[in-house]
Amino acid sequence: MELKKYRLDEDALALIPEFKNGRQFTKVLTRNGMLLVEEKQEEILNATLLYYGASLRGARDGAKSILGKIKKMPIMVNETLGHYWFPVISPAKPVCIWLALHHIISYESIDKTHTKVWLSGGSFIIVPISKKSLEEKIQRTCTLRYEIETRTARATEQIREQRTTYEVSKHSGQLNYTFQQVESKEYMNR
Repeated sequence: MELKKYRLDEDALALIPEFKNGRQFTKVLTRNGMLLVEEKQEEILNATLLYYGASLRGARDGAKSILGKIKKMPIMVNETLGHYWFPVISPAKPVCIWLALHHIISYESIDKTHTKVWLSGGSFIIVPISKKSLEEKIQRTCTLRYEIETRTARATEQIREQRTTYEVSKHSGQLNYTFQQVESKEYMNR
Protein backbone atom coordinates (compact mmCIF):
# COMPACT_ATOMS: atom_id res chain seq x y z
CA MET A 1 0.00 0.00 0.00
CA GLU A 2 1.28 3.49 -0.84
CA LEU A 3 0.46 6.49 1.36
CA LYS A 4 1.17 10.20 1.00
CA LYS A 5 1.34 10.84 4.76
CA TYR A 6 1.80 8.58 7.76
CA ARG A 7 2.05 8.82 11.54
CA LEU A 8 3.76 6.10 13.55
CA ASP A 9 1.45 3.83 15.50
CA GLU A 10 1.85 0.85 17.83
CA ASP A 11 2.47 -1.55 14.93
CA ALA A 12 5.39 0.37 13.35
CA LEU A 13 8.66 -1.55 13.71
CA ALA A 14 11.16 0.19 11.44
CA LEU A 15 11.52 3.06 8.98
CA ILE A 16 13.55 2.02 5.93
CA PRO A 17 14.54 4.36 3.08
CA GLU A 18 13.28 3.60 -0.41
CA PHE A 19 14.38 5.42 -3.56
CA LYS A 20 12.01 5.60 -6.51
CA ASN A 21 12.21 7.77 -9.64
CA GLY A 22 14.89 9.98 -8.06
CA ARG A 23 12.80 10.62 -4.92
CA GLN A 24 13.17 9.34 -1.40
CA PHE A 25 10.26 7.47 0.19
CA THR A 26 10.04 5.37 3.33
CA LYS A 27 9.04 1.77 3.70
CA VAL A 28 7.39 1.34 7.08
CA LEU A 29 7.77 -2.20 8.35
CA THR A 30 4.82 -3.02 10.61
CA ARG A 31 3.64 -6.12 12.42
CA ASN A 32 1.01 -6.44 9.69
CA GLY A 33 3.12 -5.86 6.60
CA MET A 34 4.85 -3.09 4.71
CA LEU A 35 3.66 0.41 3.77
CA LEU A 36 5.29 2.71 1.23
CA VAL A 37 5.04 6.35 2.33
CA GLU A 38 5.82 9.38 0.16
CA GLU A 39 7.83 10.98 2.98
CA LYS A 40 11.35 10.72 4.34
CA GLN A 41 11.86 8.99 7.69
CA GLU A 42 12.41 12.24 9.57
CA GLU A 43 9.23 13.72 8.07
CA ILE A 44 7.26 10.77 9.43
CA LEU A 45 8.89 11.14 12.86
CA ASN A 46 8.23 14.88 12.91
CA ALA A 47 4.58 14.47 11.81
CA THR A 48 4.06 11.92 14.58
CA LEU A 49 5.69 14.14 17.19
CA LEU A 50 3.66 17.15 16.03
CA TYR A 51 0.50 15.05 16.43
CA TYR A 52 1.45 14.51 20.09
CA GLY A 53 2.33 18.19 20.60
CA ALA A 54 6.10 18.07 20.14
CA SER A 55 8.58 18.17 17.25
CA LEU A 56 11.61 16.26 16.07
CA ARG A 57 13.84 19.18 17.00
CA GLY A 58 12.29 19.33 20.47
CA ALA A 59 12.69 15.56 20.91
CA ARG A 60 16.36 15.84 19.93
CA ASP A 61 16.92 18.83 22.22
CA GLY A 62 15.26 16.97 25.10
CA ALA A 63 17.34 13.85 24.50
CA LYS A 64 20.49 15.97 24.27
CA SER A 65 19.73 17.59 27.64
CA ILE A 66 19.54 14.11 29.17
CA LEU A 67 22.25 12.20 27.28
CA GLY A 68 24.66 15.00 26.45
CA LYS A 69 26.04 15.74 23.02
CA ILE A 70 26.16 12.44 21.17
CA LYS A 71 25.78 11.43 17.57
CA LYS A 72 22.81 9.43 16.29
CA MET A 73 20.54 10.71 19.06
CA PRO A 74 17.61 8.48 20.07
CA ILE A 75 14.26 10.19 20.57
CA MET A 76 11.12 9.75 22.60
CA VAL A 77 8.11 9.75 20.30
CA ASN A 78 5.50 9.15 23.01
CA GLU A 79 6.30 8.55 26.68
CA THR A 80 2.82 7.34 27.62
CA LEU A 81 2.93 4.65 24.94
CA GLY A 82 6.60 3.86 25.62
CA HIS A 83 7.67 4.68 22.06
CA TYR A 84 11.37 5.39 21.73
CA TRP A 85 13.14 5.29 18.35
CA PHE A 86 16.77 5.46 17.32
CA PRO A 87 18.69 5.83 14.05
CA VAL A 88 20.98 2.97 13.07
CA ILE A 89 23.40 5.28 11.25
CA SER A 90 23.56 9.06 10.95
CA PRO A 91 20.09 10.52 10.24
CA ALA A 92 21.85 12.99 7.93
CA LYS A 93 22.44 10.10 5.53
CA PRO A 94 19.47 9.28 3.30
CA VAL A 95 20.07 5.53 3.81
CA CYS A 96 19.46 5.78 7.58
CA ILE A 97 17.16 3.17 9.13
CA TRP A 98 15.18 3.97 12.30
CA LEU A 99 14.16 1.23 14.73
CA ALA A 100 11.48 1.17 17.45
CA LEU A 101 13.10 0.13 20.73
CA HIS A 102 9.88 -1.42 22.07
CA HIS A 103 9.76 -3.87 19.13
CA ILE A 104 13.32 -5.24 19.31
CA ILE A 105 13.21 -8.85 20.48
CA SER A 106 16.83 -9.92 19.97
CA TYR A 107 19.82 -9.52 17.67
CA GLU A 108 22.93 -11.37 16.57
CA SER A 109 26.09 -10.59 14.68
CA ILE A 110 26.29 -11.71 11.06
CA ASP A 111 29.79 -10.35 10.49
CA LYS A 112 31.89 -7.37 11.62
CA THR A 113 29.66 -4.84 9.88
CA HIS A 114 26.17 -6.42 9.84
CA THR A 115 23.71 -7.42 12.55
CA LYS A 116 20.43 -9.28 12.29
CA VAL A 117 17.66 -7.74 14.43
CA TRP A 118 14.49 -9.70 15.24
CA LEU A 119 11.39 -7.58 15.70
CA SER A 120 7.90 -8.14 17.09
CA GLY A 121 5.71 -10.30 14.90
CA GLY A 122 8.59 -12.42 13.60
CA SER A 123 10.15 -10.01 11.08
CA PHE A 124 13.87 -9.33 11.09
CA ILE A 125 16.10 -6.75 9.47
CA ILE A 126 19.82 -6.87 8.70
CA VAL A 127 21.36 -3.52 9.63
CA PRO A 128 24.74 -2.26 8.35
CA ILE A 129 26.46 -1.91 11.74
CA SER A 130 28.28 -4.19 14.15
CA LYS A 131 26.51 -5.89 17.03
CA LYS A 132 28.55 -3.79 19.48
CA SER A 133 27.48 -0.56 17.78
CA LEU A 134 23.82 -1.68 17.83
CA GLU A 135 24.09 -2.53 21.53
CA GLU A 136 25.44 0.97 22.23
CA LYS A 137 22.47 2.54 20.42
CA ILE A 138 20.00 0.32 22.25
CA GLN A 139 21.68 1.16 25.58
CA ARG A 140 21.52 4.91 24.87
CA THR A 141 17.85 4.61 24.01
CA CYS A 142 17.18 2.59 27.18
CA THR A 143 19.02 5.24 29.20
CA LEU A 144 16.86 7.95 27.63
CA ARG A 145 13.70 5.98 28.44
CA TYR A 146 14.83 5.27 32.02
CA GLU A 147 15.73 8.91 32.72
CA ILE A 148 12.45 10.25 31.30
CA GLU A 149 10.35 7.68 33.17
CA THR A 150 12.28 8.28 36.42
CA ARG A 151 11.92 12.06 36.15
CA THR A 152 8.21 11.74 35.38
CA ALA A 153 7.65 9.40 38.34
CA ARG A 154 9.60 11.73 40.64
CA ALA A 155 7.58 14.74 39.49
CA THR A 156 4.32 12.82 39.96
CA GLU A 157 5.36 11.82 43.49
CA GLN A 158 6.22 15.43 44.35
CA ILE A 159 2.76 16.54 43.23
CA ARG A 160 1.14 13.94 45.49
CA GLU A 161 3.27 15.07 48.44
CA GLN A 162 2.29 18.72 48.16
CA ARG A 163 0.46 19.69 51.34
CA THR A 164 0.38 23.47 51.35
CA THR A 165 -2.53 25.11 49.56
CA TYR A 166 -3.02 28.75 48.71
CA GLU A 167 -5.71 31.16 47.70
CA VAL A 168 -4.33 33.33 44.91
CA SER A 169 -6.26 36.48 44.10
CA LYS A 170 -5.85 39.94 42.65
CA HIS A 171 -7.83 42.85 43.91
CA SER A 172 -9.04 45.66 41.73
CA GLY A 173 -6.48 48.42 41.39
CA GLN A 174 -3.64 46.16 42.57
CA LEU A 175 -0.75 45.24 40.30
CA ASN A 176 0.32 42.03 42.06
CA TYR A 177 -1.55 38.93 43.11
CA THR A 178 -1.81 38.04 46.79
CA PHE A 179 -1.09 34.58 48.16
CA GLN A 180 -2.83 33.43 51.32
CA GLN A 181 -2.31 29.98 52.78
CA VAL A 182 -5.57 28.06 53.30
CA GLU A 183 -6.43 24.81 55.03
CA SER A 184 -6.19 21.72 52.86
CA LYS A 185 -9.67 20.72 54.06
CA GLU A 186 -11.17 23.79 52.38
CA TYR A 187 -9.69 22.65 49.10
CA MET A 188 -10.86 19.06 49.59
CA ASN A 189 -14.47 20.10 50.24
CA ARG A 190 -14.91 21.53 46.77
